[in-house]
Amino acid sequence: MGWQDKDYPEHALAGIEPYNVSDQWYFVGRPGQPFNRVVDIEPFIDLKVETMALNKAQGPAGSQGSQLRETLGELGLELPMLGGDDDRADREYIKA
Repeated sequence: MGWQDKDYPEHALAGIEPYNVSDQWYFVGRPGQPFNRVVDIEPFIDLKVETMALNKAQGPAGSQGSQLRETLGELGLELPMLGGDDDRADREYIKA
């Protein structure tokens, strides 16, 4: 197993070798049972949105709302939900 461009060089300096995962596990719900546990996170929605907005590297969160607002602005369009500033646009995009 060799090093790849995403591996941390400090691991090599510490003597930690790369490890490739060979097992794959798939978990599937039964027909008619797409999930088996529901947790109400309503009291934490704003905190969840705040954390998702800070993560600029992954997922549909980050700065997608402000990017959409900017693209629409270049086309002369507006989506009222995205508000007047980048922070609000990102958070409202995540909530939607």
